[in-house]
Amino acid sequence: MDRAVQQLLAEVFGAPVVPVSSRQGAVGFEEIGSYLVAGDSESRCDPDPQAHEMYQELMSRQQYLVDTLHPSGFL
Repeated sequence: MDRAVQQLLAEVFGAPVVPVSSRQGAVGFEEIGSYLVAGDSESRCDPDPQAHEMYQELMSRQQYLVDTLHPSGFL
């Protein structure tokens, strides 16, 4: 995953993003909880609190527009 995408996800969700790596290459759902998978702590992206606050405000505005426009038939 691209580092910029990881940082964006961290800021939108307000939580650290740690890529998952596997000693066997691609990671399947079965492996996620197994011993074969480890977090790549060197690639960890921590959220910027100010950016997270901005995304929260933008999501609030979007929800307001959806709540306002959908009942009127505009969406």
